[in-house]
Amino acid sequence: MPFFALWVDVLGERLSNFQARWESNDLIDMMFLGCAAAYADVVVAERKATNYLNTVWNGRQDRTCPVVCTLAEAVDRLDEQG
Repeated sequence: MPFFALWVDVLGERLSNFQARWESNDLIDMMFLGCAAAYADVVVAERKATNYLNTVWNGRQDRTCPVVCTLAEAVDRLDEQG
């Protein structure tokens, strides 16, 4: 299942950043946005979640979903995909 592999990688990336402060919704964001990123065409997320997801996606062979910060970027990515 693509979600579990991505979620473990994102969680590992987040935990390796000792200096970052946890917000109340960080774990929920990682779980739901990671699930969306594993199966969706485009995911729009806040900057912190976007950075973590893109860091993990860039190291994977099966990257299929762009994760962006703005709706304009999402529309551009969807236009590129057809």
